[in-house]
Amino acid sequence: MTDHTTTENAAREERAAFLAKELLNDARSSLIMKLPYLSAAVMKLPFQDSNVLSIDKESERPVRFGSDSRKLYYDPWYILQLAKEDEDLSLELLHTLLHCLFCHSFIDERMRMEGKREYWNLACDIAAENIIYELDAQAFDQGRRFQEKEAIRELREALGSTLNAERLFQSFEHDLSEEQFSKLRSLFFHDQHRLWYQSQSGETLLLEEWDDTVEETELLAEELEEKDALLNSLQEFRKPKISYAAVLRKFISHGEYMQYADEFDYIYYTYGLSLYGNTPLIEPLEYKEDDRIRSIAVVVDTSGSVQGEAVQSFIEHTCAILFDETLVSERMQVHIIQCDDRIRDDTMIESREDLRKYMETWTVLGKGQTDFRPVFAYVEELKEKGQLPEFQGLLYFTDGDGIFPSRAPSFETLFLLSEENKPVPEWAGGIFLDGEYTEN
Repeated sequence: MTDHTTTENAAREERAAFLAKELLNDARSSLIMKLPYLSAAVMKLPFQDSNVLSIDKESERPVRFGSDSRKLYYDPWYILQLAKEDEDLSLELLHTLLHCLFCHSFIDERMRMEGKREYWNLACDIAAENIIYELDAQAFDQGRRFQEKEAIRELREALGSTLNAERLFQSFEHDLSEEQFSKLRSLFFHDQHRLWYQSQSGETLLLEEWDDTVEETELLAEELEEKDALLNSLQEFRKPKISYAAVLRKFISHGEYMQYADEFDYIYYTYGLSLYGNTPLIEPLEYKEDDRIRSIAVVVDTSGSVQGEAVQSFIEHTCAILFDETLVSERMQVHIIQCDDRIRDDTMIESREDLRKYMETWTVLGKGQTDFRPVFAYVEELKEKGQLPEFQGLLYFTDGDGIFPSRAPSFETLFLLSEENKPVPEWAGGIFLDGEYTEN
C-alpha cells in the first residue's frame, strides 16, 4: 500500500468519523426535542467511536452500536449506513437509552447462564421496542416498524400488556422454539449487548447513578407536566420490589412478611448477589443461625389455569434458593407439594442432594380444577401425626382462582400469586411475584 493510499484511507476514516458524530449529535438533539424530560438521561451517555478504543475483549471487531451504561459506542460506518437507509437515528438512540434507564445491563447469574443470555438480550430489545411502540407515533418515523408492531401485538395477546424484560425472559426460556427465536431476533435486533457481559469496576456506583438519573427524569417530567407510556413504565419499574428469596427469609424468620416492603429493591438485591456471591448490595434483614428454614411446605398449584412455564420457573427458582446455606439449614424438611383439586405429589427434601435429584426428575402433575382445601387438610393431618416438627409455615404458588378453606389453619400461610390483584383470605398474606408487594 502506497503512502498516498494510506493518506487517502486515513482521510476517509476521519471524514466518516466526523459525519457520524454530527449525525449522532443531531439525533440526540432531535430526541430531546421530542421527549424533553429525557435530556439528563440522554446527556449522560457520551458518544465514543468504537474504532478508537479496544473495548471489546471477545472480538477484534468494533462494537457496531451499543452501550455499557457508561458510554454509547458506535462504528462510524454503521451510523453512515443507517443514515443512507433513511433510518431514524433518534429511535436507535432511544432504544439503547431505554436499556440504561431500565438497568438491562446489570445482569444476575441466571441471565449469564449458557443458553440464557440470548433470551435475555431478546427480551430486553422487545421490552424497549414495546415502550417505543406505545409512545406518540407522530413523534417518530415508525413506518419501518410495522412487523415489530405486529409481533408486539401477538406477544401482548399471549402474555398480557406488561411486556417488561423479566416477564418476556421468563416466557422465552421455557416456551420459545428456535424458529420463533430467529424470527423475533431478526425483527428486534437494533444494538449489541456484548458489553453487558464484561465485568468492570465501579458497577455498583454506576447502578446508583442511573437510579438517580431515573429519579431526575421523573421530576423533570412532572415539572413539564408530561405523562406517557415511558414514564408509566419507569414508575412501575421503580415501585418497591421484593425478591422471592427475601420473601422466604422474612416469612420464615419472623412471620411478618406483610411489612417493610420499601426496604427491598430487587435490582440492587439480585445484582449484589450476582456480583459478590452471597452478599447483596442491600441486606434487608439480620438473621441468626436458628432463623434458617428448617421445616416448610411449598405448594404448587398445577391446575389447568396456571401456565406450565410459570410452574416450571417457580419450582426452579425455589430449588435454587433452597441451595442458599445462609437461608436453609442443612437439617431441612421441605415438602414440595403439587396439587390441583387433590394432592398429586408430595416430595420430601431433606438435603441439597435431594434438591439436585428433584430438579433433574420432577414433572408437572395435575391440570384439573383448583381447590386449595385438600392441601390445608393434608398439612394439618401431618402436623397432628407429629410428622412436621418445627413447622414454620406454608407457601402456596397459584394464580389465586380456586376454593379457599373457610377457617384459618394453625400455621402461617403466604400465597405467592402469579397474577395481580387477586384477593386472598384475611388470615393469609398475598404477594404478586412479579414484584409488587400486596398486603391483605
